[in-house]
Amino acid sequence: MELEELCRKIGEYQGVARKRGLGAALAPLALPPGGPEDAGVVEHGDEALLLAADGIMPELVEADPWWAGFCGVLVNLHDIAAMGGEALALVDVVSTRGQGGHVELIRGLRDAAERFGVPVVSGHLHPDAPYEAVDVMVLGRAPAAHLVRSGTARPGDVLIYAVDLDGQRRPTSPWSWDSVSRRPGDVLRCQLGFVPHLAREGMATAAKDVSNPGLVGTLAMMLEARRLGAVVRLEDVPNPNIPYYPWLLLYPGMGFLAACAPERRDDVLGVAREHLLSARVIGDVNPTGRLELELRGQRCCAFDLRQGGLTGLG
Repeated sequence: MELEELCRKIGEYQGVARKRGLGAALAPLALPPGGPEDAGVVEHGDEALLLAADGIMPELVEADPWWAGFCGVLVNLHDIAAMGGEALALVDVVSTRGQGGHVELIRGLRDAAERFGVPVVSGHLHPDAPYEAVDVMVLGRAPAAHLVRSGTARPGDVLIYAVDLDGQRRPTSPWSWDSVSRRPGDVLRCQLGFVPHLAREGMATAAKDVSNPGLVGTLAMMLEARRLGAVVRLEDVPNPNIPYYPWLLLYPGMGFLAACAPERRDDVLGVAREHLLSARVIGDVNPTGRLELELRGQRCCAFDLRQGGLTGLG
C-alpha cells in the first residue's frame, strides 16, 4: 500500500472517526483545558484519585460477549496504568435482552478481573433491555507528584512504543490484536506496570495507552493538547510481521506510547524489557502541529493538528 493511501485509510478508520467531534459533544460539561486524559483526576491530599469508564462497542458485544466483557476490564485498567496509577476496584453495568446473553459478558468481566487482581465490587444489571451492552468503571490512585499526563510531551522528546507482539487477530474482532486472553495473571500485571514504573522514576514526560484509534490515532490524541507534531518512522515501529495496514489500526491488547527526553530513552527501553514488552523509539516530537509518517525516505501527513485537532478537546 502506498504511503498516502495508508494515511487516508487511517483518517477514515472507524476508531479514528468516532473520536472526532468529542469536543463539541462534551462542551456543556466545561471540562478542564488540556486535552483528553485517560482518566479523570480528583485531588485527594498527596494522592490523585483516578476515575475512568468505558463502554464496549455494540458490534463486539454481539459478536463475542466473553471478549467484550474481558475488554471492558482491560481498557479501563489501561487508562489507570497509562497515568502511572494503580487500579483499586471496578463496577459494571450489563444490559441484556433476557436470553442469557449476559452470562458470557459477566464471565469475561470476572476472568479479566481475577487475572489482573482488581475486584469487581458492585454493578447493575438491566435484565430486559432491548440490546446487549457492557459498561465498566474503575477507581484508581496515584501519587499526585508522580502523575503522568497524556498531553504534556515536549518538542525534542523521543516517542517510544512498547507493545506485546505475541498475539493474533481475533476472528470475532478483526481489529483486535489479542495478546492478553491466554496470558497468565502475573504476566499481565507485570506488563500493566510499565508506565507506573516510568512514573515512579520520573522518566516519562507523557504517556498514553494505545486504544481503539490505533497507534497513529492515539498519538494524534497525545499531541493535540499542545498542537505539537511528530514524525513516526514506520520501519522502526515494533511489528509482529504483518502489513502496516492493518497493524497501525489494530487495538494492540497491551500497548503504550511514552514520550521522554532523549537522554532517558535507554532507561525507558530497559523498563519496557523488564515489563515483558517489545519497545523501540519510533519518532520524535516537534512543534509543527503535523503528525507525519515516514517510510523509505518518503513522508505523508496523517493529521494536521493545527486545524482543530482530532477530538477538539485540545
